[in-house]
Amino acid sequence: MLLALLLALQGDEGYVAGYAAAILEREFSLKGVEVRFDRGRLTLRGDGWGETDKDKVVAALSKIPGVTRVELLEGPATSTGWELFPDWRLFRPLLADPRWPHFSWSYKVHSGEDDLLSESASLNFGEFFSLAGYDSAGAGRFELGIQAGVFATFDMDAESFDLINADYMAGVPLAWRGGPVSAQLRFYHQSSHLGDEFLLRTSIDRVNLSYEGVDLKVSFALFEQLRLYAGAGYLLHTDPADVKPGSAQAGAEFDSRAGWFGGFLSPVAALDLQRPREGGNEIDISARLGVEFEKPDTAKRRVLLLVEYYRGNNPDGQFFDEKIETIGLGLHLHF
Repeated sequence: MLLALLLALQGDEGYVAGYAAAILEREFSLKGVEVRFDRGRLTLRGDGWGETDKDKVVAALSKIPGVTRVELLEGPATSTGWELFPDWRLFRPLLADPRWPHFSWSYKVHSGEDDLLSESASLNFGEFFSLAGYDSAGAGRFELGIQAGVFATFDMDAESFDLINADYMAGVPLAWRGGPVSAQLRFYHQSSHLGDEFLLRTSIDRVNLSYEGVDLKVSFALFEQLRLYAGAGYLLHTDPADVKPGSAQAGAEFDSRAGWFGGFLSPVAALDLQRPREGGNEIDISARLGVEFEKPDTAKRRVLLLVEYYRGNNPDGQFFDEKIETIGLGLHLHF
């Protein structure tokens, strides 16, 4: 049992899945079953269940620390090699990154002296879609996909809740995962646009901000509940041309997996630190704390209600050289 605990605390699908496979072979004489572990969910697929008592299999594997749900599926195990449109997510979303594409709505109160707004709302749309994956067994898994997002900010003090800024991002990420380590290399484009109503009622100078860049992020699952990550980025082309090209990023996430109310509710905390291209030696701080709502049978779908704090360079592209400080409440959806 001590070995099982050590494996589960590694927080990695390979360790827990390997231990589960050993239990299947030792206690139930089952071989060739595909075992995958992700965020507490242990999924087994095989066509050799025969007369096996599935309830006993579920009961035995549910005792592994870190496993919150066991699901047995019929059908042949997936072999290693290429897979089209795989049901993977090798590099998980960064929960506190202000510019990670996903669906969300946030209401924010601005407190910095230099803030352009006093109250704002952010409405974001985006996701990642996996195009192809390769399971190399010993060398881990690889995944190629597309990522796109729209990040819009609205002035809640304006009579018609004017659109202030909208950033459009599209990228091609290449991800890898092996053991407790995952990484993502991404090529992307982002452009920024001001809202028409905001332009009509202000005399602000518009900046034609757009750029293409590459970034690399590496993530380490210290435990199943704790994740650390770091990375850096570089802009290959910018407009205007004087935007500084380099950036750095690091952060941590804690997902308690407490499973309150039948596994439906768990506390979550995340911190993201960035040294942006235009921020000099100052660090942008994004902190989020709240709860996650999750149905045990749809573990890949995540709904989070988070209190959000941000201080640093304005993430809205048109105002990238301005400082802001905000606190708010956001609803975030991940698929």
